[in-house]
Amino acid sequence: SGILGWVFWSQRAKEVTAALSRTKSYAQELVRRMPVGMIMTDGQGKVVMVNPASLSLLKKRDEKKLLGARISSIFPPEILPPERILRGKGPYITEGSLPVGKDNEMRISITATALTGEEESPSEMLILFQDVTEFHSLRDRLAHAERLAEVGKLASTVAHEIRNPLSSIRGFAQLLKDKVPEEYARYTEVMVDEVDRLNRVVSGLLSYARAETPHMERWPVAEVLEHVSALSESDSRSRDVSLRTGQIPEDLHGYFDRDMVIQALLNLVVNALEASSRGQIVRLEAGTEGDRLVFSVTDEGPGISGEDAEKVFALFYTTREQGTGLGLSLVRKTAELHGGQAGITSTESGQTVARLELPWTEEEERI
Repeated sequence: SGILGWVFWSQRAKEVTAALSRTKSYAQELVRRMPVGMIMTDGQGKVVMVNPASLSLLKKRDEKKLLGARISSIFPPEILPPERILRGKGPYITEGSLPVGKDNEMRISITATALTGEEESPSEMLILFQDVTEFHSLRDRLAHAERLAEVGKLASTVAHEIRNPLSSIRGFAQLLKDKVPEEYARYTEVMVDEVDRLNRVVSGLLSYARAETPHMERWPVAEVLEHVSALSESDSRSRDVSLRTGQIPEDLHGYFDRDMVIQALLNLVVNALEASSRGQIVRLEAGTEGDRLVFSVTDEGPGISGEDAEKVFALFYTTREQGTGLGLSLVRKTAELHGGQAGITSTESGQTVARLELPWTEEEERI
C-alpha cells in the first residue's frame, strides 16, 4: 500500500505541476496579449515586469530599458504617487498627460493597485494604463459641434430678425438720395453700401447655420468644376483675372453633397480672385491623393503667412476691409461635415494654394 500510495501521490503531483504550468503559460500569454499597458514594481518601486503594450505606448523598443527603472522615472509622482497608492485600500484611478518622445504628449488613464507581499503589508504595485488621447479629442470635437449647433440656431434667428429692417433701411436710403441736396447724397450711398455689407454678413450666417448633414451622392468631379467655373466667369472677367480649370478625367467621381462642395469652391475662388491683381491667373483643379479627393484653388496674389493660414478659417476672421470672415469658415465646416479637412498654404514661388480634401476610395470611380 505504501508503494501504491507513493505512485498515486506522485501522479497527482505531476498533474498539479502540469496544471500549474498551463496556468502560468495562460497567464503569461494573457499579459502578453493585453491591449493595455501593464507594469509591476517591487518593494523598492523598481520595475520588475512590463508587457508589450507598455513598450508600444511608451515608445520603447527594448524592455531592458524599463526593467529596473524607478516607476517615478516613467510616471511622474504628480500623476502616480506611490505612497498614496500603497496606503490606499482600493485601486487608484486617475488621468494625466505623459510626454512621449521629443515633442509629443499622450493623455493616459491609469489604474494602480497595491499588492500585498509576504510581510502582508503592501509593498508592490500593479499598474494598468492606456492611451485615451483620441477619446478626449473626440469628446472635445463633440462638445465643439454641440456649441456650434447652438450658435447656428441663434445665428439663424438673429439673421432673420435683422434682414427685414435692413431691407427697409436700404429702401429709404435710396429714396432719400433723390430728395436731399447733392452734397448729402454721398451719405446715402454710404448707407446703402453698409447695408449691403451687413446683408452679406447675414447671408453668410444663414448659410453657416443651415449647414447640416451632407446629402451624399455620386457626382462627376469634372462637371462640378465646370459649374463652379461658369458661376465665377463674370467675376473673373470684371477683375481681369484669368480663371483656368485643370484637366479632370471624365470618369473621376466622388461621393459628396454637390451643393455644399460647389458653395465651398465658390468661396475659395472668390477669395483667390479678390487676392489677385489684373493679369494674374487663378487655377481650379482636382485630383486624388491616396484616400483623398482634393480640390485646390491656386492664386498668384501676395501670399499668406503661416500664422494667418490657420486663423483665416476661424469664424468672422478676415484680413480684408470688406470681408465678412464667413467664406472660409463655411469651407472648413463643409470639409468637416464630410469627414475631410481644409487648409491654405503659400508656396516658395509665392503662390497661395487653398485645398478642400474629402474622403475617397477607388470604388467611387467605378460606374
